[in-house]
Amino acid sequence: MKRKLELKVLGSLIMASFLAPSLAFAYWLPPVNQFFPTGSTDTVLTIFIRIVQWMMLAIGFIAIMYIIFSGFQYITASGDEDKAEKARKNLTYAIAGLAIALIGYVILYTINQIVTGTPTYY
Repeated sequence: MKRKLELKVLGSLIMASFLAPSLAFAYWLPPVNQFFPTGSTDTVLTIFIRIVQWMMLAIGFIAIMYIIFSGFQYITASGDEDKAEKARKNLTYAIAGLAIALIGYVILYTINQIVTGTPTYY
């Protein structure tokens, strides 16, 4: 029963996180070809930067959802030391993953500055 409740709460959080941006930006719709215009003269570096941007967004989203889920597991442990320890480990892994992703971002930013000579803000 607890597992079903956890899955329902997690599903609700995921759905809310997908709906929140669309509600906040409901008044503004970008042009259809804004991100990948046809006949574009994008360089390989520009395409790579866009891919990195999307990957960083996905990694950050997954890490934050995992942190929220670990916090929920910790709260619902109800004094059970094994469950609380598992939740702490999951939280530690999620924070470590987020830190590794941020370090990767810094490395890519530095390499981009060295190669192009100008900073590109992701």
